[in-house]
Amino acid sequence: MTSFRRLWPQPALACTALAAGLGSVAAAWLIAGSTAVGGDPVAFATLAGALALVLVATYPIAIHVRQNTKTQITTVLVYLLVVLVPVPLAVTGVLLAVCIGELRVRAARGTYLSDIATQTGRWAACAVVASLVAHAGAPGTTARAAGVVAAAGVLWLGDMVTLPALLYPINGERPATVIRGFLRDAGALEAALYVLGILGVQAAHQGIWWLTLLVLPVTAVHLVARHGRKMQQTTAPNFA
Repeated sequence: MTSFRRLWPQPALACTALAAGLGSVAAAWLIAGSTAVGGDPVAFATLAGALALVLVATYPIAIHVRQNTKTQITTVLVYLLVVLVPVPLAVTGVLLAVCIGELRVRAARGTYLSDIATQTGRWAACAVVASLVAHAGAPGTTARAAGVVAAAGVLWLGDMVTLPALLYPINGERPATVIRGFLRDAGALEAALYVLGILGVQAAHQGIWWLTLLVLPVTAVHLVARHGRKMQQTTAPNFA
């Protein structure tokens, strides 16, 4: 049965997710094009590359909140990419960084190439929508400020809604079960990370190097969440 789940609905589901991700990148460049980075392409490309490299470097840092489900601090970096970097570069950066990050941890987590394709594709698709929302208004306007906040909600919802595409081939859980599990075990932690990301965007307006101040609060949230998870795992058998 387990072997059957791994083969169906794969590879169709992985191919669909990856096609959606690659299509998102293509659409971002076609819609926004080079004009999106025309102001200072070198600076934007450098920022996108730096955030993507940090995302790859921190990809192994995760908290297992439930079976086959992990919360990663890279959530903050994906958000910073889609908000601080023009749409085409942001989506490209997310797709490449998530793909490389997944390949980096493949041996440790035992993931299949189909899992990597699904994870990469779903995050790229979420990123293009969130980035378009974040850049909907002109800089300095209320619309832009609202878009920056709304982009966090788009990524949070997108992660939740597309998670069943990743988990069903692995454990056969129904989409409703996966979504309930996300809300119960990971929703609050993910929301906290997005709040830190929003604060980081505000700090970046003072200077891009202010983003380094996020290291301490993100680390604190990660440590508290990991400690809470360990306590939950320790006390759970006592109530079984």
